[in-house]
Amino acid sequence: MIRFPKPFLAALASFAFACSAFAGDKIEEDIVYAKRGDREMKLDAFIPAGESAGKRPAILFIHGGGWVGGDKRDFRPFIPKFTEAGYACFSAAYRLVGKDGSNAYPAPADDVREALRWLRAHAGRFGIDPQRIAACGASAGGHLASLLGTEGAAPGESDPGRAAAVIDIFGPSDLTPDFRKTIGGEAGNWVQNLVDGLLGKPAAENQDLAKKVSPLFHVTKDAAPHLIVHGDMDPIVPVDQSVRYHAALKSAASPPSSSAFRRGAFAQPKCGEPGALLQGDARLPRKASEEVAADPPPPDL
Repeated sequence: MIRFPKPFLAALASFAFACSAFAGDKIEEDIVYAKRGDREMKLDAFIPAGESAGKRPAILFIHGGGWVGGDKRDFRPFIPKFTEAGYACFSAAYRLVGKDGSNAYPAPADDVREALRWLRAHAGRFGIDPQRIAACGASAGGHLASLLGTEGAAPGESDPGRAAAVIDIFGPSDLTPDFRKTIGGEAGNWVQNLVDGLLGKPAAENQDLAKKVSPLFHVTKDAAPHLIVHGDMDPIVPVDQSVRYHAALKSAASPPSSSAFRRGAFAQPKCGEPGALLQGDARLPRKASEEVAADPPPPDL
């Protein structure tokens, strides 16, 4: 049984807020987007009710869980706010790192990238714009979403599998530090063990691999615009991870990205922020230290 520290459980609880139901939305569950041997990789689709004047923008949700746990259903309480605003939403499962070392990197990253590519290839089926698919993830899911916004295509790949925008909710961007020291205590040991498990070997002895798996070191001017949301007292993923990531995106002169560093341990994006990101909207916070004064309305679609 996976044993999670109390701060991690608190993070999960922070997402269990009240939300509206999927009123009239079309929901398709367990759609196969890839096969890994005998295993079918699946995603769920949530298509807004009613007609759209054009192709809808879409968001691919990537659950957290330290790369070893979590479920594609974890973001369900979060999704109705986006379908209400007209966004088609998808939530994908990916291979989790096993206690035996199976499914280490690049397996989780390959899966979410394949899910994104599958959505582009099947955009017509869902009435979505293949060029406006954002990736949204929390914690480990934020890390994988950020990789989708920064990594380029491998040689011979026609579709780079890069998201049009990224909503990174307290995801780690740099896996090279010794988290036993930077975080300390039980949480620090736990996080370091998760990182080493993702890499398939100790990060301290494999810094080149740790850099390869870190979105921070993939930032270029071609990176997707990001919305980074992080609590300034996060006990699991140090807020410095997002501060440095935001600075790197800004320094690389990539498309405008925004960060909202909010008071408390675990932060959530406010209503309208991810939509504004896809629209290139000026209502997003413009500085890392700046806070959104009030929830902006969803963008017109």
